[in-house]
Amino acid sequence: MFKSKPVLKITGKSKRKAKKRKRRMEKEAKAVNGIFRSSKELASHESVKPVSAVDVLSAQVVKPRKAAKPEKDLSSLRLKEKKDLLKDLPARPEVTITFMDMGFDVYKCNLKVAGGREKQTILDNVSGVFGSKQLTGIMGPSGAGKSTLLNIISGCRESNVRGKVLLNGQQVNTALLRKTACYIMQEDELMPFLSVDEYMAMSAKLKLGSSADGEKKKRIIHAILSILRLEDCLDTRVHNLSGGEKKRLAIALELVSNPAIIFLDEPTSGLDSANCTYVVALLKNLASSGRTIVCTIHQPPERVFFMFDKMMVLAKGGRFIFSDHPSKMIGFFKKFGYPCPSGHNPADFIAELAGESSWKDAPIDDFVKVTKAKIKMKLEQKQKAGSSAREDSARLIKAMRTTGYAASYLTQFRVLSVRTFKASLRDYATLQLRFYGAIFVGLLMGGTFWQVGSNSEKMLDNMGLIFFCVMFNGFAGMLPTLLTFPTEMNVFRREHLNYWYSMKLYYLATTIAFLPAQVFFPALYTTIVYFMSGQPYEANRFFMHTLIMVLVGLLTESYGLIFGSALAPQSAVYIAPISMTPFVVYGGFLISIKNLPDWFRWMGHVSFFRYGVEGAVKSVYGFERNLTCPYGFPRCVITHSSLIETMYGLDLPYETDVAVLIGLMLIARSSAFFVMWTKVKTSR
Repeated sequence: MFKSKPVLKITGKSKRKAKKRKRRMEKEAKAVNGIFRSSKELASHESVKPVSAVDVLSAQVVKPRKAAKPEKDLSSLRLKEKKDLLKDLPARPEVTITFMDMGFDVYKCNLKVAGGREKQTILDNVSGVFGSKQLTGIMGPSGAGKSTLLNIISGCRESNVRGKVLLNGQQVNTALLRKTACYIMQEDELMPFLSVDEYMAMSAKLKLGSSADGEKKKRIIHAILSILRLEDCLDTRVHNLSGGEKKRLAIALELVSNPAIIFLDEPTSGLDSANCTYVVALLKNLASSGRTIVCTIHQPPERVFFMFDKMMVLAKGGRFIFSDHPSKMIGFFKKFGYPCPSGHNPADFIAELAGESSWKDAPIDDFVKVTKAKIKMKLEQKQKAGSSAREDSARLIKAMRTTGYAASYLTQFRVLSVRTFKASLRDYATLQLRFYGAIFVGLLMGGTFWQVGSNSEKMLDNMGLIFFCVMFNGFAGMLPTLLTFPTEMNVFRREHLNYWYSMKLYYLATTIAFLPAQVFFPALYTTIVYFMSGQPYEANRFFMHTLIMVLVGLLTESYGLIFGSALAPQSAVYIAPISMTPFVVYGGFLISIKNLPDWFRWMGHVSFFRYGVEGAVKSVYGFERNLTCPYGFPRCVITHSSLIETMYGLDLPYETDVAVLIGLMLIARSSAFFVMWTKVKTSR
């Protein structure tokens, strides 16, 4: 097993400190060696002794980062002391989850069957109990329904679901369940440009609200980071964290409100053995302090497997073939004539047995029958003992119904807008691309169309420049949103599911936070082109022209929000520009609206390009501007702005163009919110 030698290279300058550290680490190694079974026990898989999470936690030693605060020595902490660190967390009742006859089916297209749809059962009317103060694992091969079961019980999936979920014997709806539980997904969907300290502070403000003052929130954050070994990462941004640190941060963010129930989907996915062991030991420690923790896990290491208080195994077809303490699993299957091979990881053995890959003749139906009878007996015992827990259940339901979002609407808006604005400022790659892109294209267009605006002979060239500027600002406002907003949506789904904040306030805060960039970059580009191309040096015309370009950018950003909410980034980047083509074609510049066929003319009236080009032209040539031409007729055909308006059919006043652009922008923003709401709703 473990050898009595340091697991880290000692880098301290002082020899005395190095010797002390060496002695401490040797003691820890000896303590860990006493936790696990002897080599004979490993070979026979008998007399399995459960692993203490406290000992495993205290045995983990991590090399401190350079120029970081010295890590707190967790080896000196015992379970009681760790609980004392969390004494400032809000009190939560203990919750037992009972699910009965949970079923879920999907239908796949199959032309070989009648009706062209084939039914596939993911969960086949399974039942079970997740007890409080227990760490429960759900194992099974891929496609057995582990994540589906977790999604249904946690409230992430509601459609086409059979069965019911009880909390302490009381049936509750999904909204109430979300108030007392949290769900940590397999993918670490976090804001990449926030530091750990900023993220935790934001979580405390949203999840604790006014129930705790600033000093208490700091103590809670410090306690959680101490237990999860993230103290030396305070100033580290999320995108610089390792996989294990991101996983622990995701847990830390939810622990702020001290949820009574924690669901985790594959919390050890992508982690090495050391981090995997620490994360599971941490979860066991948290469960022992009164929480109900349920997680799916895929073939964990042996020492991790035996840390669980209960292991539930799903076979293909969504049926339980085992539901008990992991130490009883070897004997259970041995009774059926399927002993675990000597030296074989029990987790690998059960995964192969449940997947029917190496044991095609395994009596899965017999496993299911015996396991179902045991679960039924336990459910009956729970129902008989349920009368004693009615008072606690009533208190729990009452607390869940009387509490909405922890933070006020004003606090939610302030925190979310500051977070999004700060994250946007730190996205240096996107900001630099937009900044240098605006300057480069502005200088290119300004040099190409040098002083065309002051010469009536080059009026047609100037019209082409104005059309291009409207089109450039339109695409430049939409494309960055298509790339960044889908990532924001993934973070939003996780946080909104865990009842952090309201969807309406999130959308409003995001809109306000994106506003400075959407105003600055079109204004920067317009300023360069306007003066280099020789447009009128009049302040009112310049601001009118810039306003049109900014409104076009804000409008196309709204379209970007629609496609970014509805589609994946790869699809959105391709489909959104294509969908803009009709607006460009029917904008009145390439073909006059009066010359459009009757069945296409309506598109000219809803094209924002029409109003953008018309408003930009009016700001430059409108308001009775006389055009000077040193050559006279016929080289200068147009000498008055009214002739331009007649030629291009610019029959609307400037104020109307501005009003229509604002109206279209509000409609697009509302549509984007509706798409976001629908996407979140249908994902369940």
